[in-house]
Amino acid sequence: MEEQENDSSFTAIIPAPFLLIISIMKVTVEISLYPLHEQYESSVLAFIEKLRRHPEVVVETNGLSTQIFGEYDFVMKELLPVHIQEVFKKEKAVVVLKIGQGHLRYEE
Repeated sequence: MEEQENDSSFTAIIPAPFLLIISIMKVTVEISLYPLHEQYESSVLAFIEKLRRHPEVVVETNGLSTQIFGEYDFVMKELLPVHIQEVFKKEKAVVVLKIGQGHLRYEE
């Protein structure tokens, strides 16, 4: 078994076989960005465009949110932390995330 630490004082012990499953797990993230200023539309569109520059993920939008489909490790450890932090450094904003296991798409 390997020990995994996060940024808090909590330490989890995860059996090694499950680490492989976690590292290749597909994920769907629904993200909504709410800039707290009147020019919110340009901020949201720029944020979405930056997400779309990453070939490792599929990004789909609708009128209420953006869905990101990709591998858990990339999306949650590399993609979102960088881009959300970039937004927070530039402006006041609220970010809402929903995370689901697998690629969850609505198909008619």
